[in-house]
Amino acid sequence: MPSVSDNTRETPGVLTWSVHRLRRAPWRLAVVLVCAAAAGFAGAAALRHPAAGIAAAAAVLMAASDYIFPVHFRLTRKSARRSCLFSVSEIQWSRVRRVWAAPDGLKLSPLDRRSRIEAYRGVFLEFDGNEKEVTEAVRRLRPETGHD
Repeated sequence: MPSVSDNTRETPGVLTWSVHRLRRAPWRLAVVLVCAAAAGFAGAAALRHPAAGIAAAAAVLMAASDYIFPVHFRLTRKSARRSCLFSVSEIQWSRVRRVWAAPDGLKLSPLDRRSRIEAYRGVFLEFDGNEKEVTEAVRRLRPETGHD
C-alpha cells in the first residue's frame, strides 16, 4: 500500500487522508477559545439572555470547525469528497472543468475560468505531506488530464 504517511491510504481507485490543523498549530486553539468566550459574553450581555451567549460562542466554534476537527478527504473513481463534522463538499469528476495548484493543495473547480464565486464552488484538496499521491490520483481520475 503506497503512502507518504500513515495518514494517507490508497487502494485501487480510492485515496483517503485526513488533515487536522489543530495538531499543526495547537497554540491557535487559545485564540479560538478567547474569541468564542468573547462572543459568548457579548451575545449574553447584548441580548440579556444566556442562550444568546451560548449561541454566539457556538457560532464561533462552528466557524472554526475546520481547524478544531479533522478534515477527511476521499478520491474515488466517481468523485472527490471533503468532509468535516457537518460539512460535506463533493464534486463528480465529470463536473471538474479546471484544476489549479496552490502551495497547500489542489482546487477542483466546476467553473471554466476563475471567478469571484470560485471560492464557494468545487472542492479544495489540502495536502498533508502527500502532495505527490494526491496530484497523481487527480491526474489519473480526472477525465481531462493536467492542470490549468
